[in-house]
Amino acid sequence: MKFRIAKIHTSTPSLESFRFASVRDSEYSVKSVLQSAKRFVTSNFIMFVDIRSSTTNNKYYFGTVTSRRVGGAITRNYAKRLVREIARKHAKFQKLVDKTIYVILILRKEIAVSDITTLYHDYFRTFDVLVRRCIKDTMCNDCIKK
Repeated sequence: MKFRIAKIHTSTPSLESFRFASVRDSEYSVKSVLQSAKRFVTSNFIMFVDIRSSTTNNKYYFGTVTSRRVGGAITRNYAKRLVREIARKHAKFQKLVDKTIYVILILRKEIAVSDITTLYHDYFRTFDVLVRRCIKDTMCNDCIKK
């Protein structure tokens, strides 16, 4: 499977700087993010979210994984463009202080026939559930350490 990680700088007011960074440029590999991330399954995609503490960097990393089961090259690229646009709009509203957010989506076959409003609602709802889980787990881990 081929995939790319998109790096969105949340510290900049505009998202004109939305650009792609390879996995090697990222601080963590995709494999390590997938192993430590919380996951949630919807009909259109499987979302993995990992929130890590960061004192200097406050970034939003986004990546997609698509297989040939989704469809031909045109269908896969269209689905990735839709999901990237949703993530770009979502990154504007995401302000977690001193946190780096990693989001990886594994696209499923049903994404080829779904509309963008369904994808918006699925993405926002799923992201909120997973962030609450991550924050709850980090708070519990901090209580255990003390």
